[in-house]
Amino acid sequence: MIKNLILSAGALALLAGGAALADDDETVTRTLDLGGFDAITVAGVYELDVRVGSDFSVELSGPAYEMDRIDASVKNGALLLDQRKRMRGEKNRNHRDGVEAVITLPSLTALNISGVVDGHVSDVDADSFSIKISGVGDLEVDGECGALDADLSGVGDLDAGGLECGAVDVKVSGVGSAIVFASEEVEARVSGMGDIDVYGSPQKVSKNKSMFADITVH
Repeated sequence: MIKNLILSAGALALLAGGAALADDDETVTRTLDLGGFDAITVAGVYELDVRVGSDFSVELSGPAYEMDRIDASVKNGALLLDQRKRMRGEKNRNHRDGVEAVITLPSLTALNISGVVDGHVSDVDADSFSIKISGVGDLEVDGECGALDADLSGVGDLDAGGLECGAVDVKVSGVGSAIVFASEEVEARVSGMGDIDVYGSPQKVSKNKSMFADITVH
């Protein structure tokens, strides 16, 4: 009887191991108990949905092998989602699937993005707001702020035309484009190949661009 139980247990272990491998690509959803932040930093491959004005909530979903690579924490008032670590024994895998992250928080003052991110941020309401995109990013932002500091490097597209701000400092380097709204003043700089469109008819304008760049104030 004991021998049969041992054999059965071994068979179950093998089945469980096979199931774990089979489930590696299945979608997993996790809700993280994290709060106390007003800034977000993400690194990796993400589809990002940030909603400002509600209680703290962080929900992640994606393939199990991608979810297991995420380090999530709050440090110095910033939510950190880092997907760059490699798992022990992991073979070379093309991490293209990424993770969907839905984040709500009462207020947001800064967003830092690196890696490959497609995102939307809604209902920003801040005295000052900072956006930094490096790598490959496609981000849309709406709401309002007193002053916006936006920095795009690598290959990035920022549509912040729906983020109505008084003063804007925007810089594009590498290959990228930015749309911003400044009602009072703007400082716009482009190096490399890129373009910036400024809406809001600001009275004070400072522009600096390279030969293959374009800055337009509407």
